[in-house]
Order: sequence, then structure tokens, then C-alpha cells
Amino acid sequence: MKARTSPVWTALLTGADRAEAMSLVHDTARDMLRCTPVQPVVAANEAVLLGYLARLHSDEDARRRMHERLDLAADLLVRVPVSAGLYAGVCGVGWAVAHLERIGLLSAEEGEDANEEIDAGLVASLENVPWRGDYDLISGLTGSAVYALERLPRGRARKCLQEVVARLGETAMVTVDGTTWLREARWLGPGTREVHPEGWFDVGMAHGVPGVVSALARIGGAGIAAKQSGDLVAEALRWMRAQRIPAGDRPSLYPAAVRPGQGPLPSRTAWCYGDPGVALAFLAAGRHLHEPAWEAEARDIGLACVARTAEQCGIDDMGLCHGAVGLGHVFARLHHSLGDEEFADAARRWWRIGLGMRRPGQGIGGVFTLEDAAGTGAARWQSSSHFLNGAVGVALSLLGAATSCEPEWDRLLLADV
Repeated sequence: MKARTSPVWTALLTGADRAEAMSLVHDTARDMLRCTPVQPVVAANEAVLLGYLARLHSDEDARRRMHERLDLAADLLVRVPVSAGLYAGVCGVGWAVAHLERIGLLSAEEGEDANEEIDAGLVASLENVPWRGDYDLISGLTGSAVYALERLPRGRARKCLQEVVARLGETAMVTVDGTTWLREARWLGPGTREVHPEGWFDVGMAHGVPGVVSALARIGGAGIAAKQSGDLVAEALRWMRAQRIPAGDRPSLYPAAVRPGQGPLPSRTAWCYGDPGVALAFLAAGRHLHEPAWEAEARDIGLACVARTAEQCGIDDMGLCHGAVGLGHVFARLHHSLGDEEFADAARRWWRIGLGMRRPGQGIGGVFTLEDAAGTGAARWQSSSHFLNGAVGVALSLLGAATSCEPEWDRLLLADV
């Protein structure tokens, strides 16, 4: 049943659930500070969590530690070779700085711009034609767009976004079903690229077309390359609809990927791959480009996910990427954007499932996730302060679950709808 769209962010967890969520948040902050990150983006994302705690509690100690983590991230950028990518590279550190500035936790000195050098390097890279890099959210063009969107209207953000749209337009494949982008085999994980040497067409938010749609919708909605962005979004959504799996023969409405000559690859139900990420893409397109029909499609896709069990969804751990807390977060966003109480109930249920996986007193915040860092197909239980597959992302989501502090950090997930 459709309810009035909530005008502000409200906590969905109460009572014992709220207490358990906040216990995890504070334990994560305590435990991660006992370690020294060796990756710049990890330090930057820890700074984001500390910033939100500083904002929530007016905590000067948390603010001081936020600055320390940002200083560490900047130092590591000088000493540790990293890519330009959003989730593991330079843009990720720049995004954290830009986001903390956006929400009022950092203030630049007069005439100073900490990200000016990042902007210049990014523009120079994006001007390389033809584009030879990835197009995805994690490390490619879509991720560059998310960084530049966070920077607007500062620096060379507008120029970055114009170049992203141009490169996406140049690399797009026009088919009878609409517009899409080929994920080349060299961008697939070890083991996968050998099985799929021709690559595939990706239907996941993290690596595929839904991420492109979500970013382009925001770019067009900001009035940047609006005509080209809008046209690409409309044609990409048409392509996505054509990939929908026939009723009666599907664990999900949309596949994880479409393999040339082999058909669709079934998907779990998660942010990274599956219907929740697809729903966010349709909703972003409808909301930013003012197409109510696309918002209606987002609602239908989201509601189809609500009744699925953990086994049907393929949920094994807590993480944001493909875990219970991440699924709860997507449902919470759909509830606050669309108003349906079914989404609020689903968010609570999945957050509770995630909290039930916690191992108090172990690891970082008691959060353990299954990770396959080597891409071997043999995932192992690990506890880390990583954002997508670790305690920081889980803590940030649960902070929004338990308080009225809107999780604006989920702009990094393209989930802010």
C-alpha cells in the first residue's frame, strides 16, 4: 500500500534493535581506530564514519580523529601506488573530502581547494580519446562521474562531467533493443575472463548499465549535457527492459549479466547485482529526469524483492555490497523516496537479519563478510573496516537505521534517491 512520501529521514529501528545497531556503530569506530590503514581509501572512508559520528553527537574528539584519518589518507596517496578509481583510488579519497565539505564537516581555507590537483588529473585522463578504460562505478567512467557530482559546483567538476558524458556516448553500443556498454573480458575477474573471452553486457549497479543510468540521470538533472544524457538514459533503460527474464523462469526479474551467445546469467538480490540496484537506477532516472513512469517501474521492481527470503536472495553476510545490511539500506531508501510501508518493513527485517550475523567482541565491530579478494571463487570470512565489504559500510547504514541522521554518504552508492 502506498503511503505519503516521508519529507525527512526518520529512524526505522527502535528499542532493542536500535540499541544493537548503535552498539555496532560505536564498536566499529573504536575497533578501527586501534588499527592503522595501509590503503588511502580505507583511511578516507573511516574519516567519513567519524565525521557522521561527529555530526550526530557534536563530538569534537570524533572530528579530530576524522581530520587525522584524512591526513593519513593524503599521506598514503603519496606513498602507495593506487589507481584513479572511485572505490580504491585517488577519486575515492577526493570524494570523501568533497563529501565532508558538502555536509559541513570540513571548511576549505579562502582560495584553497584540496581536490584541485585531482580534478586536473581527471580531466586530462577523460580527454584521452578514444577511451580505453572501464566504464563502471567501481573504477571507471561512472565512478569518475560520482566524484565530480560530489564536487559540483567547485573546481572543474562541470568539465569532468561533460567529458564523462562524451566518453560514455562514444563507447555506447546501439542495438535493436536500445543502448548498452560492453564489459570487456579484461575488466572481468580472474577465472571469469577465461570463460567469457568476449566479455558480457553487465546488468549490475556496481559494474554495469544501471550504474551508468544512475550517473547520467544525475548529470542531466544538473543541467549538464542534458540532451545527450537524457537520450542515453532513455535508450539504456529500453535495453535493460529487453533483458528482463521471462516470468516463471527466474530467481530475479533482471539478470546479473547477458553473455553473447549464451543468454542471461542469473542474479542474486543485492545492491551490486540484482533487482535492488536496478530499482535504484529506474528511480534515479525518473526522479532526476522527471519521468513518473520510470519511478513507477522502480516501485514495481522493488516490491518484487520484498517478499524474497534470505535463501532466495542469495544473502550470506552483512555487507553493503551484497549482504543483509546493504539490502536493508536499499529498502530504506525506497521507503523514504516512494513512501511504501512495505519497503520500511523490509528494511527493518533485513537490518535485523544482518545484526543477527554479528559476532560481538570479534574483529572490527563484530562484522564479518565473505570476501574473495583474489577472485578465485573461494570466498573467506574476513573482518575489515572496508566500505563495501566491511564494518565501515555496515556501521554507516545502521547509523541511518537508528537515527534521524540522513545517510547522505550513500551518494557513493548512487542510492541517494
